[in-house]
Amino acid sequence: MNHLLALVLLALVCLAATSCSATSLAGTPCATKCSSGTEIITCPTNEVFACCTECEQLTCEKRVSDIQCFRCPDECVCKEGYIRLKEGSHCVKIEECP
Repeated sequence: MNHLLALVLLALVCLAATSCSATSLAGTPCATKCSSGTEIITCPTNEVFACCTECEQLTCEKRVSDIQCFRCPDECVCKEGYIRLKEGSHCVKIEECP
């Protein structure tokens, strides 16, 4: 009977795992994944997780990308209206760029 209850609870958790807040489910059979197989994770402030995003994230210093990639990355990107302060840095409002 305990196994049946565990399966029911796991099924309920799987039904709830439909957004980027799936990190609590990482490594479980019901973790949300991109089509590439990458597990979707929770991102830092002012960022969202994107499956198959741009090859290069724009920064305050570099506003236009000319890079083309073989495979698009699955990663955290800045929310709309935000940009990376510099490569590998956090996201800031575009108007806050120096």
